[in-house]
Amino acid sequence: MINAEIQEAKLIASTMRKDGIVLLQSQTGWGIACNAMKINAIKKLQDLKKENLQNNFTLLADDFDMIRYFTEEVSEAVADLAQLSIKPTTIIYPKAINLPAEVLNQDGSIAFRITQNPLLKKVIKMINSPIMFTPATLSDKNQQAKYEDIEEVIIKTADHISPKQNINRHNNTIIKISETNEIKIIHA
Repeated sequence: MINAEIQEAKLIASTMRKDGIVLLQSQTGWGIACNAMKINAIKKLQDLKKENLQNNFTLLADDFDMIRYFTEEVSEAVADLAQLSIKPTTIIYPKAINLPAEVLNQDGSIAFRITQNPLLKKVIKMINSPIMFTPATLSDKNQQAKYEDIEEVIIKTADHISPKQNINRHNNTIIKISETNEIKIIHA
């Protein structure tokens, strides 16, 4: 099993290094993903979704050190919140740095989540970059799509489809941090 996971991580990483899009699972459900530093891949995702992804994607990191590298100073309370959350928690940070403009929200903020998925942690380490992740749906109705619900165009557009994993899906908590480090819960 571990050997198969390493092989799959290598396949995903190779696809992402080549500006590819991958259909895969996270803790919040099926999504389409790419290397967050590859502008051509980001544009492929935007074209696929036929919308501006400014508020509909999250960058997945393997640890808080990666988030620190891509965001301006955040308080220790926010760092603890990001690292100690039991269920998937996306935090919208007010200022992003060291990232392509194409992944930023219009106000310069960025949404990050530390993934607990061992496969995705391996991929992130292999590509040395966050993963840009968005739900595998062309509408806002089914944000936690089951594989069977994924539209055919998404499946056909993916450069690689990761095998189904036995993952317990969880709803995503979304928190927004203001420039003064005030915490606002958007979705619990």
